[in-house]
Amino acid sequence: MLVIPIRRICDAKMKQIMDGYTAYSESKQVINKLKKEIEQRNIPVIFDYTNKGCYITPIKNKEA
Repeated sequence: MLVIPIRRICDAKMKQIMDGYTAYSESKQVINKLKKEIEQRNIPVIFDYTNKGCYITPIKNKEA
């Protein structure tokens, strides 16, 4: 079994969010870590929780 550190997973998903793409995770640990980092960076996102996981979608600025 391949084990990937949560930090690496979060870094990859934060890059997706920062690039304007939706990130998805089934892991509650990853979701909680992303939520904390998103709050620290003050990034506007929508958390869409499902039975299996969570989609995190960045809110795009309409001024651009």
